[in-house]
Amino acid sequence: MTDEMVLATTLIGTEPMVRERLQVWQKAGVDTVRLYPAGATLAARLDTLGRAIELVREVSRSRTAAAAAE
Repeated sequence: MTDEMVLATTLIGTEPMVRERLQVWQKAGVDTVRLYPAGATLAARLDTLGRAIELVREVSRSRTAAAAAE
């Protein structure tokens, strides 16, 4: 599997990278994502999951606001 395939189908990287990927998926019509948060401990995985949910909400809100402005 190439790096491009991994990046196109997973949410890995920095927060800006993940945000951008979520925006691309949303524009393509993706409305469901499955999250497998990384972390060495349960607490770390829960922190990662919480931040991922926040990013999804941010992207969703920005898309809703942009649609309302049109």
